[in-house]
Amino acid sequence: MKKLVVGIVAVTALCVSATAQSQSRPQSDQLQTQTRNDQQRLQRQIDEEKQELAENQIPVSTLTPAQISAVQRALNNSGFYAGVANGKWDPTSMRALEDFQKLHNLTSSGQIDKDTVTALGLNPSQFGMFSGRSSETTGRAPTGTSETGRAPRR
Repeated sequence: MKKLVVGIVAVTALCVSATAQSQSRPQSDQLQTQTRNDQQRLQRQIDEEKQELAENQIPVSTLTPAQISAVQRALNNSGFYAGVANGKWDPTSMRALEDFQKLHNLTSSGQIDKDTVTALGLNPSQFGMFSGRSSETTGRAPTGTSETGRAPRR
């Protein structure tokens, strides 16, 4: 009888242990899936932010000499010596731009972006950027025109 009781207890213990393990697996799998989904969501957000940042920046190498001169003049007029406004981007101009960006709490990248152009008092549209007032940013047609681009009938 003693052997039977010990046997029943042993079998019961094995069953309880197996049940506990099988119940913890789905929770573990669910946690791993949730973690993986969170990581993918965060990576998508990072990628979107990188894309947005890249879209707002203009590589200096693509600027015309007239655009570079305008930036250099604006930096010089703002008290940041960018060298002679000769339309050639050099280390002096880069340092002046970075210092300007830092002082104005902008991303100090040394790259031309919409916020920097605006802070310099330059027109973003002259650099191929949309101004903050365009229909692109408001989602509405410009004032005085309809969705078709024609003036409203009176």
